[in-house]
Amino acid sequence: MIYKTKVSIFVKTNTMYVILKYILNEKSGKKLPVILLNGSSEIWEFETLESAENMRDIFQKNSDSGYKYEVKKI
Repeated sequence: MIYKTKVSIFVKTNTMYVILKYILNEKSGKKLPVILLNGSSEIWEFETLESAENMRDIFQKNSDSGYKYEVKKI
């Protein structure tokens, strides 16, 4: 017997989010973006926009040096 089947292939897109910290270069006056790292010195990636924005808000509220933080989709 021969069975005919329909095969569907789903491709999961690995959309991730990172947080950028902007530091002012005193010599040039330009803002330099720095990607935040995790405890293992790897790029700190977030699976959802909401989790990245929540962490960004925490960093922003605790910044006493005036750093600005931004969430970027990668």
